[in-house]
Amino acid sequence: MGYATLLLEKREAAGVGIIQMNRPEVRNAINVVMRQELLQALSEFEADNAVRAIIITGGDKVFAAGADIAAMIEQTAMEQFDRVSLWDVTCRMEQSRKPIIAAVAGFCLGGGCELALGCDVRISAAGAQFGQPEINIGIIPAAGVPFALRGWWGWARPRS
Repeated sequence: MGYATLLLEKREAAGVGIIQMNRPEVRNAINVVMRQELLQALSEFEADNAVRAIIITGGDKVFAAGADIAAMIEQTAMEQFDRVSLWDVTCRMEQSRKPIIAAVAGFCLGGGCELALGCDVRISAAGAQFGQPEINIGIIPAAGVPFALRGWWGWARPRS
């Protein structure tokens, strides 16, 4: 499958599938297309027996600047409600039988921080900055995901 917002790479010798967010013009702001593609990419790597671990990354300067607020403004309330949410993506990550690693460089804000929290392991470069700036525009930080994920509370789920 072709992806509009992601770059996928498989390193068979290492047994690793890499998902790189690729919307540099908006600092990898997470829109509905990216969320749908993240679900598809995760499923693709989950089904591939040559992939033993999955890495999610952004770029050298930004992991993800959060939700695509500009795209959200143009949608109705029902369009916002009836869509693939970041909650769907992080729940899918939670169900994965393979470890998922966030490789974070630069800014990891809002929805990007939520995505990183959904990973089993977070590795950050020097100077990486994590935050929930959406509180400044009245949006609930991370839609409650930090409270639901084991990374927030410090306990890990067993892998089957």
